[in-house]
Amino acid sequence: MEILGLEKCELTREEIARAFAAVSRLALELGWEVPSYALLVFASSETECAEFKEREFVELEEGLLVKDGTALVVLGGLLPNVLLDKLFVGFLALSYYETFREISPGAVRELVREKYMSLLSTVYGAE
Repeated sequence: MEILGLEKCELTREEIARAFAAVSRLALELGWEVPSYALLVFASSETECAEFKEREFVELEEGLLVKDGTALVVLGGLLPNVLLDKLFVGFLALSYYETFREISPGAVRELVREKYMSLLSTVYGAE
């Protein structure tokens, strides 16, 4: 995974990697594909996010954009717990797209809602 704009958020590279790993495990348990490459961009403002919308990105929810199964844009100035939630949804959306070749924000959001505590404990739990 390639990360751009990490300095625009309050998460560490390790927290992001653990979030991606947790979501990847969940996707594999569901029988979904996991993308071999993902670009994650943290935007510094809503204006910067809007610029990505003009480049074929789809808004999954406020502050979270996705492009096919390859890239995510997340508004970086959010609280860490909100950022993690957005990353869980975004990473799962990438796997959903990789598997089904479509984006389903409702299905992905619901799954994250159901598995949130498990995903969160994987990110911050003991190794």
